[in-house]
Amino acid sequence: MPADLLNQWYVVLPLVAWEAGWKGYGLWKAAKNSQKYWFVAMLLVNSLGILPIVYLKFYQPKTPEPTTPSPTSSPKLLASHRRAK
Repeated sequence: MPADLLNQWYVVLPLVAWEAGWKGYGLWKAAKNSQKYWFVAMLLVNSLGILPIVYLKFYQPKTPEPTTPSPTSSPKLLASHRRAK
C-alpha cells in the first residue's frame, strides 16, 4: 500500500515542494547567519520541513527591532526643528 501511494505524483509533488521551500529558506538563513552546523544538518537530513521550521522558529539569532528616532533624540532633527520655529 505505501509503495502505491508514493507512485502517485499528486501525493509526492506537494511533499517535495513543501520540503524544498522550507529547506531552501532554512539553508539561506543559516548561511546568512554563519551557522555552519545548522546548514549541514538541514542539507543532509530530509525531515519534510520539520528541521528547518524548528531552526527558523527557535534557533535564529535575535535581531533588534528597528527604532524610529524622535525629534528630541536626533541632533539633526532637533536642529531643523529649532530652525523651523
